[in-house]
Amino acid sequence: EGEEEGEVRDAAKGWLSIDQLNELHKRFDLDGDGKASFEEVMQFVDEVRRATAENDVAIIMEDIDTSGDGQVSLAEFLADAHGRAADDGDFDESELESDEIARFIAADDNYDGVLDLQELAALVSQESDGDEAGAPAEEMFERKDQDGDGKLTAEELFDATDDDDEELTEAEQAEFEALDQDGDGALSLEEYEREHPSSLRTEAAVREMMRLADRDRDMRITANELVAARELLSRSEAQLHLLGWAENFEL
Repeated sequence: EGEEEGEVRDAAKGWLSIDQLNELHKRFDLDGDGKASFEEVMQFVDEVRRATAENDVAIIMEDIDTSGDGQVSLAEFLADAHGRAADDGDFDESELESDEIARFIAADDNYDGVLDLQELAALVSQESDGDEAGAPAEEMFERKDQDGDGKLTAEELFDATDDDDEELTEAEQAEFEALDQDGDGALSLEEYEREHPSSLRTEAAVREMMRLADRDRDMRITANELVAARELLSRSEAQLHLLGWAENFEL
């Protein structure tokens, strides 16, 4: 009972539990030697980011794939492009269609005339890394903005609906508040884009976690060191990421 009361008290302080940190450390420690290096944690971060990106692409696929066959035809691709362009205002229909057909053909790796989830994911990923890095983030913003008011509520950001019984988690609420710079209870596109991409911010948070937890300064952290740094981590930028990872893996 004493341990349970302690965990409740620690949770009220915003600390992750010992079990949560131990489980996260297992995922950080990719080679299983009992210590997690910065490189290992960043590899873990990359894997989580890829999984998140796949989920985002699945949302795009569901929106474009009006036939529900798990593939995007050229007609569906063009219809989606026209719909988004119409929402933005005036556009040259001929030029838009020519550009979108070129994008579709380039993405259709196996030349079967449709885009599967992997091909669509590759298209989004390529454009995220290219000269138009802001385009995918803007597209995701528009898809999440269900009421079309140009801003995202917390529920829209995390794809919650009125039919969902569960409320937003503390980690999701904390992430939303961190992004909502002006505190108006909704995210503008500019605020949303601060998270996409967020690689530099995440890397800085991982470095901070390593610095706070690495007590023997050997550039690697054990599970015991991570647990011992609970209080320090709860006041750091790394805490938001740790909470998010714990929620992601349902720890």
